[in-house]
Amino acid sequence: MPRTIEADAIAKVLIREYERGLTRAYKVLPFANRKYEGNIANIWDSVIIPYLTIGDWNDSTDPNRDIPESDLEIKTHKLVVNQYKDIRIKLSDKEVSLLWADIKTTQEIVRQMKEKAQIIQENYFVSKLLSVSNTVDSPVALTAANIYSEIVRMQVEMDKKNVPEDDRQLFVSPLIAWILLDSRKIEAFPDGYKPVSTGEMGMLAWFTIVKTNALFWANEKKMLWHQGKAGAFVEKINKIKIMESPTGNYHNLIGWLFFDADVIGENKKKVLIYEGA
Repeated sequence: MPRTIEADAIAKVLIREYERGLTRAYKVLPFANRKYEGNIANIWDSVIIPYLTIGDWNDSTDPNRDIPESDLEIKTHKLVVNQYKDIRIKLSDKEVSLLWADIKTTQEIVRQMKEKAQIIQENYFVSKLLSVSNTVDSPVALTAANIYSEIVRMQVEMDKKNVPEDDRQLFVSPLIAWILLDSRKIEAFPDGYKPVSTGEMGMLAWFTIVKTNALFWANEKKMLWHQGKAGAFVEKINKIKIMESPTGNYHNLIGWLFFDADVIGENKKKVLIYEGA
């Protein structure tokens, strides 16, 4: 008796594999704030991201005085999801049966789907970081001889803005990565360190150096500093379906993907851009 192919069961396996976690291809998104992804179901859905500001400490010589009050402002930012992508892959009955019979084939399909999505999503996330109007004054043409001193200068710029020293990243293009390697200044991570992604090259001036193809073409000479989870990112793989075609002689694997990103409030000072000449 021939085995029945359960298209819905295959689709469930596909979406489960897709949602398992970021693949090794992702370099930048592991450092994004993904805490507020919520339940995105469609384009134009919104995610509410809270943030707050408080007043400053006061100068005084009298600990018994009536302390002036300051306000606590708890604000929210509505991140509207306007990035929508879809995909349709034509599958023969034989190809569908391979997905049903071999989990490794199913996983490879999902891996390629995610890596194609990764290129789009990381380019978009980096474009949002680059849109922050926080640039370094008087940038120079970067060379192996000067790149270390320019990175240290950027460290000082972040220090001046009271950006925390921990969890700082420096995103660079392959071109800048080559200049860094040529400078022979990169310090190796300690033995046993487990990098978030294979894009991490090492540490320099308290920055984790991350090489990414999301900085390319017009942006390949830029260096992008990022602290903590300054950039917010939301994503939802809404549905993956396998549907039989109207003619009945093949199937369609269909996927819908929604995502968006932003840098909100005080987090903007945690993003710094160096426009290399």
